[in-house]
Amino acid sequence: MVRATTPKDLQGDLTLELLAGSNPEDRCPNFRTDSIGPYCGRDLIQGEKITDERRGVCDNISLQLWCLDKDRYNICIWYQGEPFRRKVGVTSENKLKVSAVRYAYDSWNLAAEVVGYASFSGVGEQPINEQVLLGARNRISDLRQKVSDLDRVVSIESGIFEENEGWVDKAVVVLLDTRSGKEYVAYSEGVVFPKEYVERAREIGFDKMTVGKVMADAGYVTDAKDPHKSISGKSRTQYIVETLLNLVIESEKSAK
Repeated sequence: MVRATTPKDLQGDLTLELLAGSNPEDRCPNFRTDSIGPYCGRDLIQGEKITDERRGVCDNISLQLWCLDKDRYNICIWYQGEPFRRKVGVTSENKLKVSAVRYAYDSWNLAAEVVGYASFSGVGEQPINEQVLLGARNRISDLRQKVSDLDRVVSIESGIFEENEGWVDKAVVVLLDTRSGKEYVAYSEGVVFPKEYVERAREIGFDKMTVGKVMADAGYVTDAKDPHKSISGKSRTQYIVETLLNLVIESEKSAK
């Protein structure tokens, strides 16, 4: 399982600081520590070697998020007892988007069943400005009419925004906690798209043409669906994953 980790050169001092500032009675009942550091003691057999995986469960990020907090340690998938397994619906069947959402929940050690569904955005092929958020929200509304037993709904919509007399491509990620009704919204880091290609796509029609396709046809980028890789050196999926990681943990902390 992929896990978020703390750099080893920072782990020791920070671990001591976190333990000193916590109440032993508030810690997860599976929490253990030895001369090397903290580890998860769930289902530990006497004499069993403490593995790196057990130590990784109680790394410094986890200590700050749940291991030392009685109100949150039960969201850890290793917590003794049946963990709350979220059913997460993604408003797309795109494998990259579904995998990105699954990666975000796995990275925070959050038990989740992640499933992608087809949904209707109600906006054109190339959303612009406020249409991007509208499209993401429309997909959530459409999916909720079709599927009623989801605990979380995640919608990812990419589009271009007019900023500083230029055009910037961003992904908006909307996460809905269906139990509380609370919505969380975040925007990815942006990538500048040249004006000439935006205007060419506009002439053809944003309802049927994306700027990425125009740039690929012109040879400016190699992949119409991932122009970011050619422009910035970082894939569109990476931008989305970074945004998801922050949004998922924000929503889970607020849910407790």
